[in-house]
Amino acid sequence: MHEIKKLQLPKEIIPSSKEGNGRIILRIPDATFENAQIVFDAVIKNKEEFRKWLPFPDKTNRVEDSFSFLLSVQKGFEQNERGEYFIFEKDTGDFCGIAGMFHKKAVHHDYWEIGYWQIKEKCGKGYMTEAVQALEKFLFENGVNRVEIRNDTRNIASANIPKRLGYHLDGVLRQTGYAPYFNDWCNTNVWSKLKSEYRQKD
Repeated sequence: MHEIKKLQLPKEIIPSSKEGNGRIILRIPDATFENAQIVFDAVIKNKEEFRKWLPFPDKTNRVEDSFSFLLSVQKGFEQNERGEYFIFEKDTGDFCGIAGMFHKKAVHHDYWEIGYWQIKEKCGKGYMTEAVQALEKFLFENGVNRVEIRNDTRNIASANIPKRLGYHLDGVLRQTGYAPYFNDWCNTNVWSKLKSEYRQKD
């Protein structure tokens, strides 16, 4: 069985023009109340949109809830099992959202999954595509063979990112969970890219 080597996740990732336009910085947030306030404000301001696709907005009612989230981010980072990065605009320092990579263990193989969310005012600028490119670059160039992205089939904006980056739609998992916002079951797209399909830009 092929064994994936243990990754040493970086504290900061600065994409170059090779991965996009080099307009963002990805940084693991320290567990401080200042950073918790950033997350809390973003979730509250975008709550109506986020709760369509994500479970945590309905559970975020106090800044302390976001602080608890940051503590779990720190723990996952220290264990090299989970890297969830604040995305900042390089020119302005504005917070744009979060992109993360998560170690998954299946019966016969290990793989990594990329997930993300972005505040409304920063959508449509290509920042999340650039962030996902930076994360997949790190993973593939450090021995990972398979990267997955999953999204609710109704979330067209989220699905456009793996489409744009050449991921393969492996299929749809039916009724993977209940979506209170839609009062219905949700179906999940599973996208993948293999190391053999990854191409570093010149």
